[in-house]
Amino acid sequence: MTALTASETADPRHRSADARPPPLALREEACWAAATMAVALVAAIWSLRLWRGDLHVPFSYENDGQFYAVLVKEVIHGWYFTNPRLGAPFGSELLDFPQGGDQLSFLIIKALGLVWSDWALVMNLFFLLTFPLVALSAYAVMRRLGASPPASTLCASLFALLPYHFWQGEFHLVLSAYYAVPLGCYLVLATYRGDPLFARRAYPSEPLFARRAKTRTRVSARRGNGRRGILAWTSRRSLVTLAMCCVIGSGNLYYAAFTIVLLAFAAVVVAVARRSLGALVSGTVAAAAILGMLAINISPTLVYRVNHGTDSQAFRRTPAQSEEGSLRPGDLVLPLTHHRIAAFARLRESYSGPWRAPEFATSEGESATLGLLATAGLAWLALTLLAAVFGIGARWDPGGRFRPIAVAAGSAVLFATVGGTAIAYLITPEIRQWTRLSIFVAFFALLAVALLLDQAGAHLRRRYAGRISFGLLLLAIGVLALFDQTSSEFIPPYRELALHYHSDQAFVVAIERELPRGSAVLQLPYMPWPEPGFVNRMTSFDPARGYLHSSALRWSYGAMRGRPADWQAQLVGQPPAV
Repeated sequence: MTALTASETADPRHRSADARPPPLALREEACWAAATMAVALVAAIWSLRLWRGDLHVPFSYENDGQFYAVLVKEVIHGWYFTNPRLGAPFGSELLDFPQGGDQLSFLIIKALGLVWSDWALVMNLFFLLTFPLVALSAYAVMRRLGASPPASTLCASLFALLPYHFWQGEFHLVLSAYYAVPLGCYLVLATYRGDPLFARRAYPSEPLFARRAKTRTRVSARRGNGRRGILAWTSRRSLVTLAMCCVIGSGNLYYAAFTIVLLAFAAVVVAVARRSLGALVSGTVAAAAILGMLAINISPTLVYRVNHGTDSQAFRRTPAQSEEGSLRPGDLVLPLTHHRIAAFARLRESYSGPWRAPEFATSEGESATLGLLATAGLAWLALTLLAAVFGIGARWDPGGRFRPIAVAAGSAVLFATVGGTAIAYLITPEIRQWTRLSIFVAFFALLAVALLLDQAGAHLRRRYAGRISFGLLLLAIGVLALFDQTSSEFIPPYRELALHYHSDQAFVVAIERELPRGSAVLQLPYMPWPEPGFVNRMTSFDPARGYLHSSALRWSYGAMRGRPADWQAQLVGQPPAV
């Protein structure tokens, strides 16, 4: 709490002058942003060794990767709510298994599908597109929070190239699209910094960003620019905040929920520390806007449940799963399991080995690795918190730039480790993998790195030769960090994928030649949908391969578990005919 009560942090008027990014011409800023996106995309192509593969073959072709392949194909040919070609003869409905939190990603997929009809190609293109989109979002937020263009380009690109991105991959396609995370981090940091998320419209006789006199500010606030009620708050700042809330509420259910939790916590902490209701009201309104957008996106599911009741078999979550999916701090700071340096790989293996028991099979701990550079940033933030606790925060962080970031990162670690489990037992267990909060921690850590690099290189950038040296330093750091954050294990097994994919394709095409168009195919053994688990040697969602490769047949697999259309489940439970 000490970190928030320091006068230079508590009051935005006392914040250092470098708390805002230096102004750039719009064209120059756009060039930096485009360069950031290009760097992220090129580095991703290199990390995946994309030239070895075939874009018409998916990078993930098993388990959850097949589930998202089904969703992509459904979106291309309509939408994912219903599918008459699955769950024959009644069809498949996915309304009991809500996907509305990913609406923005599905709209992007739909746009790609208007150009290409091949689901595998669209799926691969969308996955590759997530790298520049994440980098662009991170760059914009880092620039807004005071980082220079070169440092923002470096750290935003590395944020898009975290092990988390490759680990989720197409296996968890929509989690790879974490472009909403930097926006959520900005709302949380703005609350801790005391930056207003909402503002009244500017006084009509002044430019929008002009500095006002105190008297004029009071008059403008009192008159509300000639408007009353909510219209008085339709300023650019308010509209931008609402736009960010809409993106967060449509970006992903997990990332929206994490933002709401962190934002609500920040609003309460700041309100108590500064004895002001302003931050509490502002944070509550922003969290409510995200929740409202999320509710709109999943409204078809809500309406369906009102009309047909809740299907308890389709979507099962328990507090124990949330506990198993919580973050272990060591997962953040230790190297990759298959690190390029053998000693680092052995270090991780010695830590991860005991945790690979079956009861921890659902954990995504290995995806939480930050890499050495982000770990250094997290260590700096931890020292910043300790300095504030011991009363030397003003000397450690004179401008107060790092304290809000440190508190935000600390709160994210808190909820990822123990807070999420408490929420699961006391409120709801629907959020199963709190380990995924590590991506928020990573952004805070890399933002700290960007500001530290600017601080360290401030004297170099005063001269032309110094700017060149600073640029070369950033380039070297970027190359080493990319070497540290990526692994040969991230390269998909292209040859094996193509072999299985084309074998299945040939098999299904042969079936289509033998059966009339529109025929229904009974698939055995029976496997429930969704989240079926394993049946004999069949992995989750394996029966979906028939649908993925066909264009004219209907398949019995895909009926929603627990609904009347799931007739096979009823037959499986009957004794065999004699």
